[in-house]
Amino acid sequence: FLGCVFFRTDVANAFVACNVLPSSSSSLSSRIVVLASPLAEDALACFPYEFRPDDSTESRRSMIDISERQALTAFEELARLYGEERAVDMVKVQPLALAANSTDFELAFEVWSETFGPEATQSMVARNPGLLLISSKGAEMDKFGAMGWSYFIWATRPVLVKLALAACVLYRYDSIATSEDGIPSWILHASDNLQGM
Repeated sequence: FLGCVFFRTDVANAFVACNVLPSSSSSLSSRIVVLASPLAEDALACFPYEFRPDDSTESRRSMIDISERQALTAFEELARLYGEERAVDMVKVQPLALAANSTDFELAFEVWSETFGPEATQSMVARNPGLLLISSKGAEMDKFGAMGWSYFIWATRPVLVKLALAACVLYRYDSIATSEDGIPSWILHASDNLQGM
């Protein structure tokens, strides 16, 4: 069950590219937060939603309602546990990791490290960054399922992106290449090939 949830969040974010939506603080001159890592800028640029002001006193309305400071804190914790380059790669795949509770990162890492070891845990989470969105209690519930699903998600991620691109190309092709009756040409050609058999 947990693997399906990770798969669905991973699929939803597989189509989110870095810098798709403008951020309210997209220029370097308007940054209030001091970036500790040179790769932090890349990671923060991958967050597809607008950051709320750092001095906002209202409570968080949704998971994505975070300040740039909170996102930076989450990235720094990821970089400490998994390494900076791996952390940036994970944020590119799962931008919502910046909005997750960063205190759970280390607790979940410890739970999985007890079972699999630190290197295997780092690789598992790199394959499935959706694991960063669960709490430490959730990490204890299905350790071996998380490991198994991480391989499945890693193996299918490129396929999903390729299928989405192929669907876009076919849609675009169909809108251009249609017969007088409005039937896509590839359907007409497919029926011609079947009649010749």
